[in-house]
Amino acid sequence: MDFPTSSIPKYKDIHDGLDFSQHEDVRYTFGIFSVKFSSDGRELVAGSNDDSIYVYDLVANKLTLRLPAHHSDVNTVAFADETGHLIYSGSDDNLCKVWDRRCLSTEEPAGVLTGHLHGITHIDSRGDGRCFISNGKDQAIKMWDIRKMTSNADSTGQKYIYTGSYDSSVCIYDVVSGSQVAKLKGYHQLAIRDCSWHPFDPMLVSSSWDGRVAKWSRSSCQQEETTDLD
Repeated sequence: MDFPTSSIPKYKDIHDGLDFSQHEDVRYTFGIFSVKFSSDGRELVAGSNDDSIYVYDLVANKLTLRLPAHHSDVNTVAFADETGHLIYSGSDDNLCKVWDRRCLSTEEPAGVLTGHLHGITHIDSRGDGRCFISNGKDQAIKMWDIRKMTSNADSTGQKYIYTGSYDSSVCIYDVVSGSQVAKLKGYHQLAIRDCSWHPFDPMLVSSSWDGRVAKWSRSSCQQEETTDLD
């Protein structure tokens, strides 16, 4: 059956352009790879090829957040629940991340979920702020429970190696690229004798010729607790 021409909406006559380049940190043209509505329809969250997440306020008609989120293209994003506080993101850096907009002062994710061997192509939230599924270029679909982000699901997935150094620091390297991704220093005064990553919590411990043992947080890359050995 043919529809009368007059019944077809003229979308090209009613569209509005949304400017995602309003943020002061945006200095060049970029592409939006993923965009999703919030449950109340008042906001959009977007992932881009400048490794960032953007949040756009449709009521105020302005960009409200740009967050450098990954180390490669952000292919997919989603709001976790109706509150809009939590955002999921997936990237070509093989990682899924959880972001809490209520505590972004350090621009650190609330959780990093490893397990995919290649880039993340799509994320879909259950909408309960607890679970989501991800699809990857490794042809795998995974279901995540963010309540267990500090359990085995949040291990490094053997993506990194770590070593103590003569310069009294602990160095962490990416297995694939060989590049140094972190250097933990500021406490030990002599060469690091040994170090060990916790089996599932995001922390490691180091011992040094200076007779001290330090526990380091992966999220802050800073020494948290120390013990002097007699």
